[in-house]
Amino acid sequence: MSLFGKILALLNIFGAFGLVYLASVDYAKRLTWAYSGMLYEIEVVGLPIDEKEVDGENVPRVERYAEPTLGQLFGNLGNPVPTQKREVERIKGQLDTRIQQAQDKAQQTHVLARILLPLTDTYSDREQLQACIVHFATAESTKALATRALNAFNEALRPGVPGVKERSFAEVFRVRFKAPGGGLSGEPAEHLLARIVQSLPQEREKAMGVNFAQVYDKVLEDQRKQLDEWYQERFAQALGGPKKLDEGDAQSSTATQKQFIARLLFGECVFNAEEAIFSDASKEAEKKVLLSAAGGAGYQTALTNSETYKQMLRRTYVVCGMRRACRRSPSGRWRCGS
Repeated sequence: MSLFGKILALLNIFGAFGLVYLASVDYAKRLTWAYSGMLYEIEVVGLPIDEKEVDGENVPRVERYAEPTLGQLFGNLGNPVPTQKREVERIKGQLDTRIQQAQDKAQQTHVLARILLPLTDTYSDREQLQACIVHFATAESTKALATRALNAFNEALRPGVPGVKERSFAEVFRVRFKAPGGGLSGEPAEHLLARIVQSLPQEREKAMGVNFAQVYDKVLEDQRKQLDEWYQERFAQALGGPKKLDEGDAQSSTATQKQFIARLLFGECVFNAEEAIFSDASKEAEKKVLLSAAGGAGYQTALTNSETYKQMLRRTYVVCGMRRACRRSPSGRWRCGS
């Protein structure tokens, strides 16, 4: 081979190496862009709902997220989870433990009411939950409510004024229960009162044979069971369980299930932040701020301004995605978890 031919052959080899280098650089850059695009996708739409959710190429989304990727997404926000359902199961496990740790049924009712309050929309349900939070917060408040009900019962048993048409026993009981000086007359208790009245006879003579302690205990237990049913139903909806359908409703779709999950996780940020602050000795500074605002309108503001709450909120953004977090509600307002 001539010298010129050897030079051309050498140049061809160098050219081949150059093409390989350029291809590798281009591929590496493509991988970087694809990885950035995947992270952006997760930030927008959140994690897959479960291991079966697929992408546009019919590949399970969860297979695209290696442990380092999840670690980068969650950072210092706690243990990473690969799917939204895993996060719901993690939260439910924590809440189940908290409910089981309650000292008695009244305390369980109090915890359930606090969990459910951010997940409730109707005024009557919110009023009911607020009453449970107020009256079952401590052993003293629980006892005060029982004493108030018992005193109203005993006063309603007294005979009426001679010559005046006697009202029904239930009506007299309601008036006595709500009378000033009842100890908690200014606190909401209408739904508890209604439950007690429904369990009592209308006639005073029949009421005299009633064991009021048993009636009252049953009312409180029925209240606890109702809240527990609400609690289980909301998590069942988030986990893809059957939904109680109203007329005109359709079965839950994946989008609807993600909506349930977002509503639940965003709603529980307040409860979980409060629990974390008061159970962690390292958060004494945040605890002092909350205690200084306890009982006032600034308590919720102080809680949502705490670093613990913000951290839990950021975790929920990672799980649910910004699109679900900032979806416009039917009323036209922007709201989290709608």
